[in-house]
Amino acid sequence: MAPLPRTIILPVNESPECNHTVSWAAKYLLRKEDTVVLLHFRPQISVFDHFVKADGSGTAVADGKTVTPDVKLHMVEDTYKSIGEDVLHKAGQPIAAEGIEYETKVIESGHIQEAICSAAKELGATMVVLGGREMGIVQRALLGSISDYVIHHAPCPVLLVKKNETEETAALETSSSKQHEK
Repeated sequence: MAPLPRTIILPVNESPECNHTVSWAAKYLLRKEDTVVLLHFRPQISVFDHFVKADGSGTAVADGKTVTPDVKLHMVEDTYKSIGEDVLHKAGQPIAAEGIEYETKVIESGHIQEAICSAAKELGATMVVLGGREMGIVQRALLGSISDYVIHHAPCPVLLVKKNETEETAALETSSSKQHEK
């Protein structure tokens, strides 16, 4: 009997936890027949917050040229787009290395945890795979936790991937032995 088709969402950023999560999923979880979607979140850009000076004008000087708020906005959007494409490309490398195809989606969002849950619903996700960060109780209480929110609000199961001590020790030993070989 053939396995049921799955849609698996992996939210990605440039963090080490994310890199570990994607590599782990590519190695142990994802199958060639899965629909794999890498999500990257771009911050919402507020023209007023970022481009209007205290005197009310929005003009600035860059490279000796006057830059208006709309030109500045396009410059920032282009920068965010470029960064997002780079993050998605790097995140997809371990998946591609396993011969698994993936899709990418960039979402502009102020609240990442809500956007992950919305994307999971919109895409009919079978599972969301997240990386876990080590946060203390106080830090989690003050800042909140994206993974905690997604676990409680996603319309599908959520897998939280954490680094374990054995993996970290093995990575350090491999790195150390490679340096000694040089």
